[in-house]
Amino acid sequence: MRREQSIGEISDGRRYRADDLVKIGTNGCLGCCDCCRMDALIVLDPWDIYQLKKASGCGLEKLLNVTVRLEVIDGLIQPVLAMAGGACPYLGADGRCEIHAYRPGICRLYPLGRCWEDGDFSYILQVGECTHCTGSKVKVKKWLGIPDLSRYEAYCRTWHAFLKAAQACCEGGEGSTGTEQMRGTAAGSTGAAQTQGTAAGRTGAARTQGTAAGRTGAARTQGTAAGRTDAAQDHLRKIVCMQILEKCYLAGFDTEKDFYPQFEDQLQAACRSLGIGSIQRL
Repeated sequence: MRREQSIGEISDGRRYRADDLVKIGTNGCLGCCDCCRMDALIVLDPWDIYQLKKASGCGLEKLLNVTVRLEVIDGLIQPVLAMAGGACPYLGADGRCEIHAYRPGICRLYPLGRCWEDGDFSYILQVGECTHCTGSKVKVKKWLGIPDLSRYEAYCRTWHAFLKAAQACCEGGEGSTGTEQMRGTAAGSTGAAQTQGTAAGRTGAARTQGTAAGRTGAARTQGTAAGRTDAAQDHLRKIVCMQILEKCYLAGFDTEKDFYPQFEDQLQAACRSLGIGSIQRL
């Protein structure tokens, strides 16, 4: 989820890489689970869904409305953890994470964050977040605990670039042929009404041209047409979001196989359906 803030406002002002030491030690979070009770939006990407399936044996379809729900994030419908009473659904009665080995990427990061600049990111230390931080130094890559971290980081860059391209599709930007086709589909859902409204508007304008009443009627017709255009734009956004959910989440993952080749195949399918061109590869 994007936060349009300067790093000076939310961090110690430094940028870190995977091999850097950061003052984020927490002594194993003993006696503390505050970050699991923040009622925050924990956005889940395809890697997270793969991890949750490894932990529970369930894909997104079965997790929905149980431990996961859908939310509009930065204009796109994405899965998030379904907080129950302000607490993570995977927080055990003992105050410990029940899926710690398979926890989402955002949970692994905290209290670190990512600062995106020109399609790449660095890690930042968010200040005033963790209530249990001892200040001892830990390497970023050890803190994250993700095998083959460089491959995961490349995946993050690819997913970030794809989401930006998908957002452009929603706005009718790049997405070329696919976006034009989807825009046609969106318009087609109310196309007959729009055509009739346009024709009626033109006829009305012709009949009342030169009169005050005619000018008012034309203005109303233009307002109605603008409203219909907005409706078509909203419908286009829904189509884009459904393509992402279907191709990148609901298509599912085989947890007996490596995640990254499966993701690559699903991403390419999503790019084809949305008419998105070049996305940096893993």
